[in-house]
Amino acid sequence: MKLIRYYILGTFYVLCLFSLNAQSLECNNYHKRSLCYREAYAEGFNYYGQSASALAEKGVTLTYNAVFYGGKDYIINLCCLPLFEPVHMVIYDADTDELIYDNEEDEYLNRVAFTMEFTRSLLFEITVIGDGLTDGSLDSKRTCVGILILWRKVPKIGF
Repeated sequence: MKLIRYYILGTFYVLCLFSLNAQSLECNNYHKRSLCYREAYAEGFNYYGQSASALAEKGVTLTYNAVFYGGKDYIINLCCLPLFEPVHMVIYDADTDELIYDNEEDEYLNRVAFTMEFTRSLLFEITVIGDGLTDGSLDSKRTCVGILILWRKVPKIGF
């Protein structure tokens, strides 16, 4: 009887560990599974390998650093469940701390496009604001957030 009890408790413990691990893995490649991924490719841009996804919590700021090469156009798409919107995104030059963009000034747009003239390392600060959320458990304040980065070569314009 004791052996069966230990077996049941051990099985329950292992299942709990797998469940916790599965919750953290849900966000892997979220930027590839979300709706903004399908919308972006209509414009002829290429997927950039530094795109990323993470588990985010309402009100907690995440930081992400990526290198952007000169001579290319980029589109940054932020993706999360609509209930957790808006998402605040601030972009800094990682070397000089110069503020490059703050989407708060544009009513929290989840998409920004720009051209890089020279290679720069950019630091993103992402904060889920989640105006649609009510007070509840910690799990109800967490969501997956994706940063989908697309690129293309700057076209030659002129004579």
